[in-house]
Amino acid sequence: MKEAQKIIESLRKGDVRPVYLLQGDEPYYIDQITDYFETQLLDESEKSFNFHLFYGQDLDATSLIERLRSFPMMGQRQVIILKEAQQMRTFKGLEPYFENPVASTVFVINYKGKKIAKNTKIYKHIAKHGVVFNSQRLYENQVPGWIGQYVAEKGLEISPKATALLLEYLGTDLSKIINSLEKLTINKEGTSVISEEEIEAQVGISKDYNVFELGNALLSRDVARAFRIIRYFKANPKAGPMPVITASFYMLYSKLLLWHRYRPSGSSDIVKLLKISPYYTNDYKRGASNYNESQVRKAIEIIAAYDLKSKGVDVAENNDGALLQELTYKILNV
Repeated sequence: MKEAQKIIESLRKGDVRPVYLLQGDEPYYIDQITDYFETQLLDESEKSFNFHLFYGQDLDATSLIERLRSFPMMGQRQVIILKEAQQMRTFKGLEPYFENPVASTVFVINYKGKKIAKNTKIYKHIAKHGVVFNSQRLYENQVPGWIGQYVAEKGLEISPKATALLLEYLGTDLSKIINSLEKLTINKEGTSVISEEEIEAQVGISKDYNVFELGNALLSRDVARAFRIIRYFKANPKAGPMPVITASFYMLYSKLLLWHRYRPSGSSDIVKLLKISPYYTNDYKRGASNYNESQVRKAIEIIAAYDLKSKGVDVAENNDGALLQELTYKILNV
């Protein structure tokens, strides 16, 4: 995210503000900026006296303000990082400090998963004296491009299928994706292209027998391939847990419902409407031709019912393999 890099670049240039509010749903960028404050802003001799790390659930506003208003020892500034600030019960009690923060204190606030409303006094004070960074999760269709850019910065490439496998199994969690990519790039030998086989080995999935391929088989109404994958899942339960499968199926058919409702005309319209990678457009075209709107709605009802059954609702015995087989059969026959 460009905004995160701008903050880090400004810090490198010596433009340091007294308060940084790092908030939002995507933890990766919050952690990236926080890591710079932890490791780069002070040298090791300064950190011994002037670096303090706190967690929101462990302290109160009064004691924190006392520390914030103290002065650095043998240095120009002190750095105070508050992690899990959203769990701090007395966070609102920090308002007097935000109104007039100490110039020699750099106060970094991790407010993950939530945002402080712009119309609050706290937000207005922080925005006036410091920096507010909103870390938003990428849409699914933005992640493949982000992965490609990240890999390119390492001097490598990644195949579309490999990107699709990463996205299918790790979702849009950038920290998890980077963790896998880092391991791949460190051990990379030979070709400069990261393949689906390498992703398979790294993430621990099969490139032919996974949730992504099962969804493709359903969209294609390919009965033989769907049940080959199911047999693999029954023999390897960890490869296809029901909660992952029902969530993936629900996403597939919800997007097909959007397709039938708005009837996108070209590939760019499909990508924009469904918020998917261009790599998936042909799959959804095929799915839309194989399932009409009524069938899609029925499939979603079936998926919801089997999601409950997988959690023990209205079922005598919770057998994931048998439930998956029934679910797949019913969807293919709507």
